[in-house]
Amino acid sequence: MAKSILCQVEGTNRSLDVPLGLYRNALAARPVDNSDRPSTLLQLAVVHFAQFRKGGDEVERARTEALLHEALELSTTDSHENPAASFMLQLHAGRRADPVQADGQSSAEQDSPNAQRTGTHGF
Repeated sequence: MAKSILCQVEGTNRSLDVPLGLYRNALAARPVDNSDRPSTLLQLAVVHFAQFRKGGDEVERARTEALLHEALELSTTDSHENPAASFMLQLHAGRRADPVQADGQSSAEQDSPNAQRTGTHGF
């Protein structure tokens, strides 16, 4: 589901208000001890990450990070949410770290349409 959301908004101006609302409502319906809460947190984090990639501000970045940390805390180490949340935190941290990546390209260059055509992606 999360990959679908990112693919749908990649390169478009579609609003993420609907999925944000749906995942927020789903999260509100799942108390901390609910076994589906880590998955819902992860899905909501993906939507916020997509919003951040579309030009979001520090608020989107902070929301993404907070949701991922909570998903990591609530998930067991053998669940699929745990490595997914860990990976997204690393990916997210790389997005705001050094603007020049190991290959010498800046993050902005990696996100450009030309970089996507040549096969180098920022995500």
